[in-house]
Amino acid sequence: MKHLQLIALAALLAPMVAASAADKGKDPGQAKVLQDVVACRAIADSTARLACYDRAATALDQAVTADQLVVMDKEAVRETRRSLFGFSLPRIGLFGGSGGDKEEMKQIDTSVTSVSHDIDGRMVFGTAEGATWHQIDDRPTFGVKHGTKVTISVASLGSYFAKFERGVPIRVRRDR
Repeated sequence: MKHLQLIALAALLAPMVAASAADKGKDPGQAKVLQDVVACRAIADSTARLACYDRAATALDQAVTADQLVVMDKEAVRETRRSLFGFSLPRIGLFGGSGGDKEEMKQIDTSVTSVSHDIDGRMVFGTAEGATWHQIDDRPTFGVKHGTKVTISVASLGSYFAKFERGVPIRVRRDR
């Protein structure tokens, strides 16, 4: 019985493996309009190659203008990662790589822009990136105010540590 299940699984996966082999050399995460620009390099005739580049560049520009494709430089990717730090996002290779980020952030150094407390007396603070963080432990916090420097780093079980320039680290989670 087990052999029949393996054979059935192999039969289901065969078309995907064949398709993968046919696309070998192509980045599955790369947009077709960008692949078309790169493909123009293979054309030997300079006139035909220029015509290919003109068509591909026009299609690329139209895709960007229509918000069907977003092109970001490394600095924009870094800033976007920074603004999303603390959110649990799926690992889909959004910022490079295939299925995971090449430069996963482990911590950010920022400053506090607002401080308040919830009904249980736990601190809620905002950061320069526009994030809101909520204390999830019961450690006392003193002296945290607008402009206070804070380092937020990855902890365990989906939480983070916030270490202010004065005081002990507290465990936090990102609210928004």
